[in-house]
Amino acid sequence: MSLRVQKITKIYSTPLEVAIKYYSIICILNDIFITEREIQLLAFTCLVGTISYKQHKEQFATTFGSSVASVNNMISKLKSLNLLVRVQGKYRINPKISLEFDKIDIALAVTLKKDVPTPTVNT
Repeated sequence: MSLRVQKITKIYSTPLEVAIKYYSIICILNDIFITEREIQLLAFTCLVGTISYKQHKEQFATTFGSSVASVNNMISKLKSLNLLVRVQGKYRINPKISLEFDKIDIALAVTLKKDVPTPTVNT
């Protein structure tokens, strides 16, 4: 079996753009079907720490042309997918997918394999 390595470098101007791209990739690779706005909410939440505060919901709604009611609906959906979790009474990004986008660069290593069935021997 051979392995092909492709290196891709992308540069983004803000941590929010990096976070949006990261969560887009994570969702695609894990067959999680959420909207672009929900991905934006994940990225925003990761950067501000929590989406539980009214001012954060209002800031997101203003920044992305949404409403607080829509934000609350998205929070419910993202909770049900375990992308948002309650930590010390606040909704935060699941720690398994939370990164400090404003402090680090990110290198993803993705291996995509095809499932090759094991041949059976008839005796």
